[in-house]
Amino acid sequence: SLVLVLMACIILLPFYSNAQEGKIEYQQATILYKNQSSARTWIDVTSLFSKGRLSYRDSANQSISPRNVYSVTIDSNVYLFKTIKNRKDSVAVVVTAIEGKVSIYTPPFVSGIEAFFAEKDGDSYQLLQKVVIKDDRKFIRNEFRQFLQTFFTDCPVITKEKVDRVSFAEKSILRIVSEYNAQCGWEKKNMSEAYKPTFQFGVQLEGIHYNSTK
Repeated sequence: SLVLVLMACIILLPFYSNAQEGKIEYQQATILYKNQSSARTWIDVTSLFSKGRLSYRDSANQSISPRNVYSVTIDSNVYLFKTIKNRKDSVAVVVTAIEGKVSIYTPPFVSGIEAFFAEKDGDSYQLLQKVVIKDDRKFIRNEFRQFLQTFFTDCPVITKEKVDRVSFAEKSILRIVSEYNAQCGWEKKNMSEAYKPTFQFGVQLEGIHYNSTK
């Protein structure tokens, strides 16, 4: 009846308003800083996971730069803050997919090749396939393969031909990184079997980045 419909609308209105306003949700977290000090505080997890930003309930902490943060732990889940070398002045909030001589990181709760990061010797890079426009023509630049080839130069088993066959897909990249670690390095953690890739059509355009914190 019309009365029931009106009552349902009245009940759902507050939930709709909160969703529209982007309701802040604070949770208690342990912050580990790069100087090895730590703090227990409340942070806005919505901002952390959707934008890669640290927003504290305590205004006294707001001036702390994300570049000084090593990790945030919430309910035993660890989220790392990584400075991305090929993104100017950028910090990404990530979780570990593979931890080894070469490590792979992805966004929290999100799988998607548009936000895939690799690290070796403490330097982290975003793995990208870009569309480059030159003379009004579009070209695909497989930048991710260049990084992988550089990472694997100390491993004759992982040849250039093998890297050239790696597709721009999560599982493909995870497999070759794990193979490198097994053949020429070490591996402490591998979540690739639990990783659920997304299907992406097209490639990333220059200038579009996940959770870039300036």
